[in-house]
Amino acid sequence: MLFQMFLLVSLLVGVVAFAALLARKRAKAAFAMLGIYAVFIGLLLFAPPLCFGLLLAPPLFIGMGLLVKKRSLAGCVVTGVSVMLIGAFLFDAETDKRSGPGRCVRWLNGEYGNLQGVNDLAEDAMKSVDPLELQKWAVSVLQESQPTNAFGGIPNDKIPTSIRNLNGENYSFGDAWIDSTSDVSPQSRFIMLEWGGGFLGRWGIRVGSLACTGTNDDDYYYREWKPGICFWCETR
Repeated sequence: MLFQMFLLVSLLVGVVAFAALLARKRAKAAFAMLGIYAVFIGLLLFAPPLCFGLLLAPPLFIGMGLLVKKRSLAGCVVTGVSVMLIGAFLFDAETDKRSGPGRCVRWLNGEYGNLQGVNDLAEDAMKSVDPLELQKWAVSVLQESQPTNAFGGIPNDKIPTSIRNLNGENYSFGDAWIDSTSDVSPQSRFIMLEWGGGFLGRWGIRVGSLACTGTNDDDYYYREWKPGICFWCETR
């Protein structure tokens, strides 16, 4: 919340600077600065979380420009605001890794899109889902079903409540199905529980018997929870 407040200050600084430049009849500089803000806001809306942090840049650029132009007081004020913004950004990222700044820092550390989704899911699942009960349910469902050449969907009312209620800020439970292709041995068959979807990509939990394992490849990343249970996400 602190960073969001300072972010509004950043936008306010831009508006005031734009108005001041227009008042001094420096239209080119004013609209150039407006263009910079528009680009940053566009990136914020359509690009990866990294671009959230780019909105920190305009006040810093403006402050440095004022200092270069020997506008010491205005330059110091704007630069001070920029320093507070950066401090609030880092504080927010450190205290809440699922906030905008937190996701930006995670992105910079190599935890891209779907990896953030599956890691958030894993963190929540480990707090609210009993893996032994989940595996017991999955094995029971798999024993009742017969392998076919298709993927068998599982009705929502047959899915454990702890799974259906496992929803977060940026994800909600989507679907569940049995990998029931005929070339999969009974011990290696599994149930796929899915979250995400659409532009977000997909991630979830894969659960089967103790013999069920997941191997990372070009399409999927797996993170083991317990033998026979792993978290997964698409890598493309």
